[in-house]
Amino acid sequence: MKDGINFILENLVAVEEREDFMKEVQLYRNKVPSLFTITAKTMLKTSHPRIWWDFCGDRLPILQKYAIRILSQPCSSTLSKGYRNASELAQTKKTNMLTSEMLDNMVNVRLNSMMMEKFKTGES
Repeated sequence: MKDGINFILENLVAVEEREDFMKEVQLYRNKVPSLFTITAKTMLKTSHPRIWWDFCGDRLPILQKYAIRILSQPCSSTLSKGYRNASELAQTKKTNMLTSEMLDNMVNVRLNSMMMEKFKTGES
């Protein structure tokens, strides 16, 4: 979890939002009662995390924005084949022709793939 937060903070969060992002991460990690209402706790058990963040994350708008962005990424193993990390992906000749938005989206997909791989390893 800490590695994921650090990666997101360093690579995705805008510089001007970093302090507020970390404050919101702390509030989330401390399970602030105003965020974890009965509805929110129930939805944690019954809903996809992206839906939970969309419905219950209003009190943490910056964290909500990045959580939804990451959780909305489709999982695909085809993009990750042949690439060891997101920086290699960003430096290939093929991606140099892409717009910065397209490159950002590709890095987000790779990040999601890496996080899923870590999650699956942790489960087993």
